[in-house]
Amino acid sequence: MPVRDLGGSRLVVRLPDEKKLTKKQKKYLEPRLNKLNSDGEIWVIFGSSGGADVGEDYQELLELGFKGEDDSDPDMYSVPFASGVEIPWAHMVKAKYTDDEFPWISLLWMMKNSTNWTFEDRPFRIATEEEYVAQMAWLNEKEKPNNVLPFPKVTKKVYINTLIRGKEPAGKTPEITPEGFLRISVLISWVHSDPSGALPSDRAPSDSPFSGHFCQLLSQVGSSISKGPHPDFKYEVEKTAFELEDLYVLFAYRDLVGSHRPAGKENDGRDCFVLGESNLNTGAVGEFSFQRKVFQSIYDDCLANKRMQIFDLRFHNDLQREDCFTVERSEIEGSDSNTKQKLRLKSDYDKCGSMYVAEVVDRSSMSVTEYIERMHFDPIFQYSANGYHDTFNRSFIEYLERNRAWLKDGIATHPLKSVPENKNIPNE
Repeated sequence: MPVRDLGGSRLVVRLPDEKKLTKKQKKYLEPRLNKLNSDGEIWVIFGSSGGADVGEDYQELLELGFKGEDDSDPDMYSVPFASGVEIPWAHMVKAKYTDDEFPWISLLWMMKNSTNWTFEDRPFRIATEEEYVAQMAWLNEKEKPNNVLPFPKVTKKVYINTLIRGKEPAGKTPEITPEGFLRISVLISWVHSDPSGALPSDRAPSDSPFSGHFCQLLSQVGSSISKGPHPDFKYEVEKTAFELEDLYVLFAYRDLVGSHRPAGKENDGRDCFVLGESNLNTGAVGEFSFQRKVFQSIYDDCLANKRMQIFDLRFHNDLQREDCFTVERSEIEGSDSNTKQKLRLKSDYDKCGSMYVAEVVDRSSMSVTEYIERMHFDPIFQYSANGYHDTFNRSFIEYLERNRAWLKDGIATHPLKSVPENKNIPNE
C-alpha cells in the first residue's frame, strides 16, 4: 500500500529485498517500519520543515550500508518541504479516488513501477491538474459533501464568538428552572504524555497530558449521540448574549490545583467544566478539571482509536461561584412540534467578563470515523481550517492531509516518540 504524505521534510528510502538485509539492518528497521510509513519497498521518514531531524536518520542508514545521495544509484533521497526533488525510483502522486467518497484526493508516495493502485482499500488513479485544482476550489467554500457542515472560511485561528442580536419571540412565558444540561464534543488533537507514566522532562506536574479541539454542541443530554437539532444555548458576557461557536479547550488535574480551581473550592469533589470569557473582545475558554483516573481513561481511549470525547454537562445555580451568575432553563416547542430545552447562562455584570460552572456528569468516546458517520460532520476538516494560516509554508490541502493522516488514522500523538514503546496504536 502506498504511504500517505504528511508534509514537512522527508527522507525517502528504497528498501532492499528482505532476504538481502543484514542482521544489523533488520534489527534497525523492524521497530521503525509500519504500514503508516512503509509499503515494504519504500520507507518515508517524515520530519519538520527544517529537515535536521531526518538528517540523523540519514547518517544512521549510511552507517548501516545504505547508499547516500553522493552515490551513482542512491538508496535515499532527502526531500525538503515544497522541493521538487526528482527520485528515479519513487514519486509522490496526487491520488484521485475512484469511489467518489470524501476525501477525494490524497498525496501518496509510491514506487514508480508499483502496480498497487489502492490505498486503505480505496482504488485510485493519478489526478489531473484540473481535478487537483477543483479540490482546492472546494476547500475555498465552493461545494462540500454532506459529511461536512458549512462554516466560514478561516485563514487564521480565531476564538471570537458570533454576537447574537435581537429579542426572544413574543408569546407565553415558559416556566424557568435553575438547572440545565448541555452536551459538547471535543477532538483530542495532541497526546503529550501517559498520565500513569513518568513525567517527560519538558512537562510540569500541573501540565495536562492532552490538548483538545472543541467541535460542536450535540443533541440533548439523555438522547443517543446522533445528528439532530442544534441545541438552543446562549451565554452572557457583559450583558451581551453569545452562541457558543468556538472554544479554547483546557484540561487540568483536579487534585493538583485545589482551591485555586476556577470551579471554586466548593466544587472540589466534582469533575467540572468552567466556561469563561474575560470581555467582549476575547474568545470563550472552557476548562475541564478531572480526577487523574479520568485522564487515564481518555488516554486509553486514544490508544484504542477513540479520540472523540463527548461530555455531558450539568449547569445549576448551586454550582456557580457568585450569585450574579445564574442558570435559566425552559422547555420550548420546536419547529417539529417537539419540546426541546432552551438554556441560558446569565450575568448581572456589565463588565469584568463572566464565568459559569458545570458538573461533568457523563463522558463517552468514539473514533473519528464513527463520529463522522453519526453526526455528518468532519472534525478534522474543522480543526484544520481553524488552525491553518496563509503564512504557512504548505498549502491547505497538504496541511489537511497531514492532520487527517495522524488524527483519523488512529495515531494518538505526534511525534510518535511520546507514546510508550510497549503500546501499539491501531488504525481504523
